[in-house]
Amino acid sequence: MPASSMSISASTAVERPKSTFEDVTWKSFLTYEPELNALADSKYRHLASGDTVEKTKEALEERGFKVHVVNNKDEAFQKVVSLIPAVAITETGEIAHGDQTGTKVGGVSFGAGNVIVVAGTNKIVKDEAEAVLRTKEFCLPFVSAYSRRAFKIKEAFMTNYEVLRATQNGRIQVVLVKEVLGF
Repeated sequence: MPASSMSISASTAVERPKSTFEDVTWKSFLTYEPELNALADSKYRHLASGDTVEKTKEALEERGFKVHVVNNKDEAFQKVVSLIPAVAITETGEIAHGDQTGTKVGGVSFGAGNVIVVAGTNKIVKDEAEAVLRTKEFCLPFVSAYSRRAFKIKEAFMTNYEVLRATQNGRIQVVLVKEVLGF
């Protein structure tokens, strides 16, 4: 189907589809893997303050990122549909992410001319050092839980880690959702 026939006008609302991954959600991991309950009230599950969100947005924009702050998943979905996961976003305007096979890091760094990052404000951390801690101490246990459920492997590991400190103006757009999203 040609891209022109797939475009959706800004006034057209599209219903956000129901998740087909009910057994690989935050809550399901706490049920299937009770040892993760120790992380249930982690500071990484709490939303950033309004001031912190605004400070982070400004820092990202100063580094050339386009940023959209929305109030919930439905607004985020509508924003993504009108445009077309990061592990952490720092208050100082960096985006950190990692992966096991290079599919995420490679695509963001080198592949796409237009990248969209959608992240809950629970992923905002103070700086790059805390981004690494969040990734290793918080995200990796949940990615491992996901890998056990989805791929039947013992654990996930991170072979690639990248911090985006700046971008060509407008190449990477960031949608910050004022909800806890993902891990």
